[in-house]
Amino acid sequence: QKRKAEIQSLQAQIKPHFLYNTLDTIRWMAEAHNAPDISKLVTALTKLFRISLSKGKDIITLEEELEHVRSYLYIQKERYEEKLNYTIYCNPALHTCEITKLVLQPLVENAIYHGIKQKKEGGTIDIRAEKSGQSIRISIADTGIGMTKKECDRINAVLLDYEAREYTQGYGLFNVNNRIRLTYGKAYGLHYIKNKKGGITVRVHLPLKSRTEDVQSSD
Repeated sequence: QKRKAEIQSLQAQIKPHFLYNTLDTIRWMAEAHNAPDISKLVTALTKLFRISLSKGKDIITLEEELEHVRSYLYIQKERYEEKLNYTIYCNPALHTCEITKLVLQPLVENAIYHGIKQKKEGGTIDIRAEKSGQSIRISIADTGIGMTKKECDRINAVLLDYEAREYTQGYGLFNVNNRIRLTYGKAYGLHYIKNKKGGITVRVHLPLKSRTEDVQSSD
């Protein structure tokens, strides 16, 4: 309850309208000074905050979640330049699916800081969201330094432990997996594997829940 109160207090201090208006002012000033790169960066940051807050909602559409991670990657791309590249693909029929918000960004952050950043030549992050039966499968594959199979197995064992409170890869990983399981049940969550490019792929397993019936009849 104390932690929840702290979070609510922080959210109250953010003052979304003030934040958006300030960022919008910075964006217009950047354009006025013929600085389009700064304008685009501020726009990406504005989208990042807007979707993160989502008017207090915990559930958003997959399209919004992907837009959030796309804004995050755009900002990181500006920072790392040619050391970081990325692709994002989603079956359009899944855009209206509902998803717990802020699931992908912490996983992408892990891929950058624990994988891509550790390689001198950098690497690529590929995100794919597809339908699998009555589930959504989202994969985040990086070409970073990778881990051993033993390390992946250890992480997966902890991910399956509902009572676990710590992860070797940081709080973000625990937070995402725990929120998915608390929302949808123990059948869902994260799974780590080594991929063929030497990096790591984290698979996100979620139930297929849509605001329309379109997904149910589309593959």
